[in-house]
Amino acid sequence: MIWLIITCSIDNKQGIKWGDRRRQEYYLGIANCLHLLPKEIKPIIVENTKDGESYLDVFNCPILYTKNNDYLVDGEYTLHKGYRELIDIKKVMEKFEIADDDMIIKMTGRYLLFNNNFFQEVINNPDKDAIFRQYNVMIYTKEEYDMVLGLYALRGKYMRRIEYNDYSKGAEQNYREQINLYVPDDKILKVDKLFMRCIIGETFKLVDC
Repeated sequence: MIWLIITCSIDNKQGIKWGDRRRQEYYLGIANCLHLLPKEIKPIIVENTKDGESYLDVFNCPILYTKNNDYLVDGEYTLHKGYRELIDIKKVMEKFEIADDDMIIKMTGRYLLFNNNFFQEVINNPDKDAIFRQYNVMIYTKEEYDMVLGLYALRGKYMRRIEYNDYSKGAEQNYREQINLYVPDDKILKVDKLFMRCIIGETFKLVDC
């Protein structure tokens, strides 16, 4: 089975400051994603700042609220964004009983897909266990130990093994190094383009990748 986990964080620091803008981005990104989604893929939304009920409930899609964004000490997060997102994904896997052999596509809810090419790549390559783009969205270049975390696919058994073990590195590097460690080379597919627009942090910089 193929799952799509759409990650959201409504009332994080940026959400509290730019709530209306991010609401529009979530509406557009998720509605467009679900419109493009092939019927073979089952979508789930996960949101980590609410106890339950939000504007995301308008979508005809299961939603899991986790409250994983509550890792705060003196107003500062004790776990970085990538780690909190990973906890969300693993809670979805537990709640919906996602199997080791299932394929998981992760997408950031605010990002905008231009087509369904990536979904088709996953459907058409059932022998692959990891599918992603090798690219650094901050400096616009392909890097060996980097990847786009806004949209990627990973087999369930490997997703369960991913942990953040080096906080001196970014989430993208941590993910990529562990994928290289766990997933055999012949089971990895690196795509040239994701056909997706990323919206970067507080700068709201748009990066088409």
